[in-house]
Amino acid sequence: MRPARLSAPAAEPVVLVAHGSRDPRAAEATRALARAVAAARPGCPVLPSWLDHTEPGPTAVLRDLAEAGHRRAVLVPLLLTAAYHRRVDIPAVVSS
Repeated sequence: MRPARLSAPAAEPVVLVAHGSRDPRAAEATRALARAVAAARPGCPVLPSWLDHTEPGPTAVLRDLAEAGHRRAVLVPLLLTAAYHRRVDIPAVVSS
């Protein structure tokens, strides 16, 4: 008797949440990081988002994922300090 072949569960999407900047190089750095993470995790959607100055925001990304049928996602804050965005904005995104 052959053992049953198990399929791996679909990877949960990863949403990178950056601060955002008026300098377009900052957004490109976040996009490059998203591409690098996606390359390291084939089959796993990795999407950038920004809290200020750049679109899309994390709420819009999560809404798009939900509309595409995803029920869960992993949010990864790309913030250097535990300041306002980490304490207020990201919890607000998660609760919405």
